Amino acid sequence: KTTLSNEQRKEIIAFKEKHPNTSHVELVDWVKKKFGLEVHQSTIGRLLKNKDNIESNSSAKRQKMVQYPDLENALLEWILQNQDRVILSDAIVVEKAKVFANMLNIPDGDLKFSPGWLFKFKKRHGLRKITKHGEAASVDDDVVAATIPKLRKTLKGYDLRDIYNMDETGLFYYLEPDTTLATVRLKGKKKDKDD
Repeated sequence: KTTLSNEQRKEIIAFKEKHPNTSHVELVDWVKKKFGLEVHQSTIGRLLKNKDNIESNSSAKRQKMVQYPDLENALLEWILQNQDRVILSDAIVVEKAKVFANMLNIPDGDLKFSPGWLFKFKKRHGLRKITKHGEAASVDDDVVAATIPKLRKTLKGYDLRDIYNMDETGLFYYLEPDTTLATVRLKGKKKDKDD
């Protein structure tokens, strides 16, 4: 089940208001391109039907729930910029939140970066723990499609017992985690098995 954040819901409503002739099917495609999320047409229909409630409730909730919106915006922007480059754990996000709190002169003790705070922050912004799918996902599909015929031609002169996948011989000592926090499904990257 795909859960849209309040911000994403508002963006969908705003897009529909700007482009009133956009069909639900086109909105489903737009959501997939914009947010990397797959939603059903029925979700879009319910969202648009309840747009007045969503707009009034989300703004009231946000004002009530978020004590430091500048901190949240800075932290979310940092996550969005880094989610496909580094592994983001809960601990890293909390540490970065503390850095931003310090930069924004939020007094120590005013905001507790508890597991509850982190859970609510992730829920508000549609962040979830995902698994980056290793080496297979780090490869460009077009490059693979173009390379396979060349590889087959090269390997024709060899017996199958003489063909090895040398990638499988690597050491796994320096592997980084393969789960991260993100708003969208991410491609993996090839892991460094030794330094």
